[in-house]
Amino acid sequence: DKRHWVLDVKADEISDDVFAQIEQSTIPKEQIIIFGEHTVLEAYKGKGYRLGYTTLFSSHHSMLYSSSDVIRRCKDNSYDLLVVPVVFVTSHLVSSARTHGIDVWSYDSNDPRDLEYCADLGVKGLIVDTPKDAMSQFSDWGDRR
Repeated sequence: DKRHWVLDVKADEISDDVFAQIEQSTIPKEQIIIFGEHTVLEAYKGKGYRLGYTTLFSSHHSMLYSSSDVIRRCKDNSYDLLVVPVVFVTSHLVSSARTHGIDVWSYDSNDPRDLEYCADLGVKGLIVDTPKDAMSQFSDWGDRR
């Protein structure tokens, strides 16, 4: 089974409950990806899950100019993924992250142009509100690339 379960944990206060639930599940740890801000991810470090550092525009608007601090945080904390709003996705960000073994995922847009832009730059995951629309947009992706 190649399915992955993405858990976007938005508050430190629920980390213990989420951790208890996933530890009791039969889902293999390598199929669970946990997203969150740094304080949330601390509870899951070293437990065998893929971790995705989520950046919020309000706290990291400087990424529009330089992504080095956020990539350094991912690298220093062994986060596998960097999850950013589409507005932060640039070729420099994606290539810098890739250099450090970090995959970039994007969120905050369902616009087909944004999704194609991100995919063209090598963004590995697109977080959308309308998966059916996004999947139909990329149904012939393999034929076009």
